[in-house]
Amino acid sequence: MSTNIELRGAVFIDQMQPQFAATVATNSDGFFPVSGEASFWLEVRPGIVINRLMDVALKACDVKPGALITERSYGTLEVHSPDQGMVRQAGALILKAAGLEAGAALAPNITRR
Repeated sequence: MSTNIELRGAVFIDQMQPQFAATVATNSDGFFPVSGEASFWLEVRPGIVINRLMDVALKACDVKPGALITERSYGTLEVHSPDQGMVRQAGALILKAAGLEAGAALAPNITRR
């Protein structure tokens, strides 16, 4: 895979709360997550690589795709499962396939008033 992938953000959620799971399900084109499931989110640049990264997770782990957003500049994916171990493994495999580490994500910009 390309070595020019920029990690915009990666986050593991160990247990989705009901309101968050419902919000994700409302905007999801994939399998709807349910409360209590673990979730892994990733955003990278360029956007087109997100398809190959999702493929890595789905072929190697028992996770369901919840979101796959491919734009010109950025791509976002979300996978979830009741098995936290599978979700963690999927996240690790995705990052490895992209040649990235979770700590390489962009630092948040906090705006103060």
